[in-house]
Amino acid sequence: MLEILILAAGKGTRMRSSLPKVLHTLAGKPLLGHVVDTAHALDAARICVVYGFGGEAVPQAMADDKLTFVLQAEQQGTGHAVKQALPQLSDDSVTLVLYGDVPLTHTRTLQPLVTAAQAGKLGHRRAQGRDACRTGDPGSQHRHPCGGDPSSQAVDPCAEER
Repeated sequence: MLEILILAAGKGTRMRSSLPKVLHTLAGKPLLGHVVDTAHALDAARICVVYGFGGEAVPQAMADDKLTFVLQAEQQGTGHAVKQALPQLSDDSVTLVLYGDVPLTHTRTLQPLVTAAQAGKLGHRRAQGRDACRTGDPGSQHRHPCGGDPSSQAVDPCAEER
């Protein structure tokens, strides 16, 4: 099952507008509208939109009974926005996170990623504290094959050491 989380809570300070960034238009449609169309084209079981700046303007402008809206009352960053939506997302689904102000991402770009994730072909590791992913080269960022097998197509992402 595919669920899509669209992050749309940002203010868009550089746009110098009181309108939420995702509601600015491109080709006659709000930026967010293009992203929602892409999510629908991917046939997601659930589409969740995290909104914040501008209050109810985003849910009102994007009225769609197939969307679930989650308020991020205080904009505390991307990770915080995702955390606000977690109660709406299933633990056993693939969740694709999209940005509501990136309207030109195509399904032909995303579909291979979704297919690989659904087939379990993406490497991942859940961090278990600060030392979860130590590398031998301090100050750098590495990607290591899963299980240490150099022939593996999957990789474990590692955080940058400090």
